[in-house]
Amino acid sequence: MTDTTNSQPLTVNITSWNVGGLNGNVRKYKMKDFYTQAQVKPDIIAVEEHKLDEFAVQAVGKLICRDLLTLCSPGLKGTRGDGTGGTALFIHKSFKIVETGNPTDGFHTWAKLLKDSHEFIVASVYGPHSPTTRAQQWERLRNTFPHTNLVLCGDWNMVEKAVDSSRERQLSAITCRRVEQLYRHFTWGYGRDGKSKLALVRWDILCRPRQKGGLGIRSIADTNASLLGKWMGAILDDTAGTWSKVFGELATACRMRHNKNVIRKEYNLPDLIWTNQPLHLFGAELGTTMLSCWNVIRQDLVLDLQGIPFPDYITLRDLVNLVLQTRKKAEASTKEVMNELRLLKITQPETIWTRRYSLREKYVVGVNNEQRRSEGASIQIFFYRILGASGINNAPVRSSSGWKLHGKPMAGNFTVAAKNWYRDKPLKTDLTAHLNRKWLSSWSEKEWERIFDKLWHSRNANKDKIFM
Repeated sequence: MTDTTNSQPLTVNITSWNVGGLNGNVRKYKMKDFYTQAQVKPDIIAVEEHKLDEFAVQAVGKLICRDLLTLCSPGLKGTRGDGTGGTALFIHKSFKIVETGNPTDGFHTWAKLLKDSHEFIVASVYGPHSPTTRAQQWERLRNTFPHTNLVLCGDWNMVEKAVDSSRERQLSAITCRRVEQLYRHFTWGYGRDGKSKLALVRWDILCRPRQKGGLGIRSIADTNASLLGKWMGAILDDTAGTWSKVFGELATACRMRHNKNVIRKEYNLPDLIWTNQPLHLFGAELGTTMLSCWNVIRQDLVLDLQGIPFPDYITLRDLVNLVLQTRKKAEASTKEVMNELRLLKITQPETIWTRRYSLREKYVVGVNNEQRRSEGASIQIFFYRILGASGINNAPVRSSSGWKLHGKPMAGNFTVAAKNWYRDKPLKTDLTAHLNRKWLSSWSEKEWERIFDKLWHSRNANKDKIFM
């Protein structure tokens, strides 16, 4: 901190602590131990929610250190609803207190301090929980303090609900529709009567990339799911860092708590995610939200085992679920295949590999099996995919090789695939067929992409007329 009248900097060590009540002796002595054992003693301690009167706070200050001066705003019973609140400042006596302010509502305590020709204001703030009262509090603080040489410490309570709440992280479908409605109205404009004009082009076409005939507008719901799902992709790629380990320990603890006879104990967190195992993340709404967004992306990921080995530690049911992962009737297909495997007395993945020649002759080779696969028979599809694998080894199933996104080999890792998932998402409208009918042509999709690319790099003011 440097004052305009003094070029020498001033270093101040400040500690802010929401103590959650100093009614008991345990927390009082925790503060004393913290101060006495600190290698660098704090010059100022800002305390929030002490829940004491002024006399009791003065006693706490003397308990911590007799060199500390105490300023407080009391948190008496009934002052803040159910008796919570109260702020305080413990200031070392080397600072000269020029002016103070400690209102009786318990919301904040401030002091103007002077040391070595440096003058500044420090305030301990405990924000109200009510949004209306919180707005009034910040308005009062803004009018009270100057805009320079001000240090604000405290607990703001800026989020009305838990930080990891899904409502704070994932946009609802209603919110996405309302935002996209504003986009559409802005795109097509309003008439003289104030009503929005009719849309001349489908919204999913406008959300296409500009090189593919759209305006490059991102779908709100798809973008939100993609950005949240990429964190699950980072877990699968082992690039999520420390919080991935914490998330994995939480999932393990929750599974052990709600499933006493937990099977698949050798599975780590990525394996549990891939095999759609219940994680029981009760109370961790952020993790549940990310997992739900990843499941949306996961429906467009297909494991293609042609020439790719599958792991030896995975259970048979999980292997069937992975191979038959589709958008519709995945669970029903898994049950159907498992019943058929029981009749064949196949209970381990290794059995499929040892009997691969006879199973290929019975379920893969021949015109009848091809016809059954085209009709969607689950058992023929399963053996066709699994017998195309190169064998069994200990390779992790989360390896990006062998996976296809939207029917195409996945480029990059799962984090990149989740981030770009919405870009290659199949659209309801076949723009190439629409334009060929309109302009009586027979150009391919790549030829139309080259036309749009040249169009967007030109100065044509009527870029949208070509697909209207």
